[in-house]
Formats: sequence, structure tokens, C-alpha cells
Amino acid sequence: MIECSRTESAPDLLCSRADLEAGDDLRGTSSRFASFVLIDHRRNWSSNVAEESASIVFGQDAATLSTLTDDGLRPFAIRPLGRSADQDPYAQFVGRIGHDGLLVELPAGSVPTAESIVAATLAPAVPSAPLFAVCTNGKRDRCCAIQGRPVAERLAQELPSSKIFEISHIGGHRFAPTMLVLPSGYSYGRLTEELALEVAHAAISGLVHPGGLRGRADLSPAAQTADIIWRTEIGPAPLDDVIINEEVISSDDKNSCVVSAQVRGRARHIRLTRSHGPQIQETLCGGKPFTAAQWQMAAL
Repeated sequence: MIECSRTESAPDLLCSRADLEAGDDLRGTSSRFASFVLIDHRRNWSSNVAEESASIVFGQDAATLSTLTDDGLRPFAIRPLGRSADQDPYAQFVGRIGHDGLLVELPAGSVPTAESIVAATLAPAVPSAPLFAVCTNGKRDRCCAIQGRPVAERLAQELPSSKIFEISHIGGHRFAPTMLVLPSGYSYGRLTEELALEVAHAAISGLVHPGGLRGRADLSPAAQTADIIWRTEIGPAPLDDVIINEEVISSDDKNSCVVSAQVRGRARHIRLTRSHGPQIQETLCGGKPFTAAQWQMAAL
């Protein structure tokens, strides 16, 4: 059931604050992709730095690059904190997300082709320490720079031996500060420095922390939401403790579906319905209008 949306304006609020006050649901909002390439880009970032990085490194735009895989190859620009002098962008990491997630650091100085990057995403999974990427792309949205950078700096300070990077837009800047954990593919939003540290410590221990969770990028919005509901119920847990099996959309209401999963080996089912709230037309950040939404659980 879709509720009628009213239109609101919040010209005196940052988009992240306006979104929170509108009651927008964090769950089910992760951008969708299944494999990725992270491009070290230390020049000044534009609002489209990921696409520019892909064009520089591979000689083709991000849309073309994504067609090379069946599940969508997503380029991101990254940079270390306290970055040094200008240098040419280069592909640094490649991988895929999910239960057989893979994160590979490419040899220094290598100049891979797009085809070799795709081949690398198909390699067998090997154990890997997680990578934490906090969006700080202020040219895309000021909330990411204002709120993301302190989170990234705190993580780097507290976890000096971990892979901590700034990253280009990962989607959903209205949920700033946002963070992507690879190779699990889980994205987080509305983080505090303390919650970001809890998420990172859990990931280092092989667990998915449910706090601030937006969803896993290889799942649909409804499946992401169901996954979060069950993970909130069981607390920090291994990725394989929740395995989504099926999503069946209602024939009567396209905004309603039933998601089935194995949760710690037990068959579970949940019915979810998505409703729309107000549309926010204007914020202090500018940018495109967005519509708040909510997921509700219903009895089967």
C-alpha cells in the first residue's frame, strides 16, 4: 500500500537532518552492485570522480564498464587519509561481495585492463581482512564531507593496521555519514564515531553488526530490509547466519512481498510492505528531491 506523499521543503536543514526528521527508513537503501574496482584517485574530486577515474584508468565510462559483468561491475574512487602529493589514478583493489566475497589488492604499478579486472572478480574466494570506506565526497553532497571525514579519521586513528579509506559517492548521502564494508558489501548510515568503531571491530572479527545497517548491495531493497530485521534480532553475527533464499512479490500489491531465509539454520519468513512518506524538495545541500519511505512488517 502506497500512502499519498506530501511535499515539504527544508531549506535551512542539511539533507541528512531533513531526511531524519522526515522519518525516512534507513533499511533497504544500499546501492546495488555485486563486484567492484577501487581506484586510487588523489587529485581533487569532482561530483562524478568515480566515473572520471574509470575513464582515466580503463578508457571507458562507468556505464560501459558495468556491462562487462552480468551482475554489474561498480567503480569507486578511493584515497587514503592524509593523502600525499598528486599522482595518476590507478586500480588498487578489485573484488566481489556476498557470502563468497573477495578482496584482492592489485600489484603496485600494474596497469590492468577492464577484461583482466572482470576475470579477477571470478577468482576463488580467499580470506581477507575487511576494508572500510567512508564517503567524504563533499562535491557530491556537503553532508558526506562534514560528517564523513571525522568518522574516517577516528577509524584510522583507532585501527591503524586496518584498510581505512575515503570513498566517492556510495549512494544515499542523505544518510551521512555513510560507510561501505568490503568484501561483505554491507553499507551503513547515520553513523557516529563510536558506532563506526563497533561496526569495524565486528567486521574484523568476521561479524556483521546490525547498528546503522542499510543493507547488502547484492540484495533487493526488500531482502536487504528482511536481512536487517533478522540481524537486529540476533545481534552481531557471521554473514552466513542469515541466508536469503527467496523473495515473492504480491500479485495484488507490488509494494508488498514475502522474503524467506535461513536464519541460523532455521527457516524464517517475513512479509514486508513499503509505504511512501513526504517528498523533500529543497535542503541546505541542494541536490535532487528525495522521498522518505518506511518498511512495515505484517503477519503472514
